[in-house]
Amino acid sequence: MIIHNREQLIDNLNDGNILKARKIVIETLEKAIYSVQPQRLVKKHVKFDGNLLHINGDIFNLDLFDKVYVIGAGKASGGMAESIEAIMGEKITAGVINVPKELSERYKTDRILLNPATHPLPSADGVKGTEEMIKLVKNSEKTLVLCLISGGGSALMPLPKAEITLNEKVETTEALLKSGADIYELNTVRKHLSGIKGGQLAEKLYPSTVIGLIISDVIGDSLNTIASGPLTPDETTYTDAYKIIEKYDLIDKLPPNIISLIKNGIAGNINETPKPGNKVFDRVYQYIIGNNKTAIKAAKNYLRAKKIKLYAETELSGDSRLTGLNLGHKSNLMAGLSEKDGIPRYIIAGGETTVKVIGHGRGGRNQHASAAASLELNIKGVALAFMGTDGIDGPTDAAGAIVDQSTVSRAGGSAAILKYLDDDNTYALFKELNDLIMTGYTGTNVNDIFIAVSF
Repeated sequence: MIIHNREQLIDNLNDGNILKARKIVIETLEKAIYSVQPQRLVKKHVKFDGNLLHINGDIFNLDLFDKVYVIGAGKASGGMAESIEAIMGEKITAGVINVPKELSERYKTDRILLNPATHPLPSADGVKGTEEMIKLVKNSEKTLVLCLISGGGSALMPLPKAEITLNEKVETTEALLKSGADIYELNTVRKHLSGIKGGQLAEKLYPSTVIGLIISDVIGDSLNTIASGPLTPDETTYTDAYKIIEKYDLIDKLPPNIISLIKNGIAGNINETPKPGNKVFDRVYQYIIGNNKTAIKAAKNYLRAKKIKLYAETELSGDSRLTGLNLGHKSNLMAGLSEKDGIPRYIIAGGETTVKVIGHGRGGRNQHASAAASLELNIKGVALAFMGTDGIDGPTDAAGAIVDQSTVSRAGGSAAILKYLDDDNTYALFKELNDLIMTGYTGTNVNDIFIAVSF
């Protein structure tokens, strides 16, 4: 059972069509997350036959290599490592993977060390694991490196440049997150504070052959952005990083060493990240084995099997409150149609919104969007949920929240909902209503999912 409190969520409103809608929403979310479990994805895309490694139609002959190493990081990397070791066994020389500390005991490996690290903010444990990866690999043309990367890899695989400290990098990351910077902006800055992101891992591994197996947490699957693109040519610059810091009015708020480093990079005193055409990428092969589309497809297949009709499919992006209001409004319109003709319908969306934190409460973008969406619902036969596929929404232990037409009244009215939103305290709202979606760490990460169902 992926959603630990599924029965409570389904039965919280024992009211005809609301009950049916809540049940389908919860079941669909579980199907989506199950489809992107790393063990399933690795087994689907990777085969090992004799000494031939097959990945998405490409073949790598292990007779050409003396050593095979496995390195990487991410919220799904532990499950990926367990599966790769099960497939390749003794062919693996050794490995080090940085995994969330909460998952470090979940997976069993003999040849690959699972090093506990932290997310969303990096720690010394992550730095230690990253340094061990670099030390482990014996670079040569007869070395094969499997690099397992998934969402969360940026924080879990830190290696600050020598000019700055880890704490300074953490402070910068925190400031950008609280300012509402999106993943592209965040990673542009992080690449230029790192000794490994933005293609610099490929630079360190050259001339080894490197295979990147990637579970994407980025809409569009930009290899530049997933885990800050450690194996990918970087088209961003120190100037871009400076403009982002300037955009969020952080120039005078970040540690002086951070600003000094970026200015030195702009002046050419520090090498830029490796760009397209650099020889260090000649032996790098990258494969996306799972993404948000994988989860959305599984959800749609389940809903289709239940004879529920697609009303709209869209993308999650932008401000979480505005997105919640918009999708809540669409869900209410959909519910009106179902009420008239009796045809069950659904809306589905994938992606990631952002929250500019102003209040002093607890919550996450999915809880925030769910609360906003509830303000638009006034027809009984609809339920909807926003959920993070990694199981962790913001600095909370919830994955998201489910709402329906009764949410506002149960909370004490629209004014109460708005106060929770303004205080960034939606966790407290949904905890009181028993409508938090609780999964714990799911072991995967492919952005967020929104599902609305009407009867």
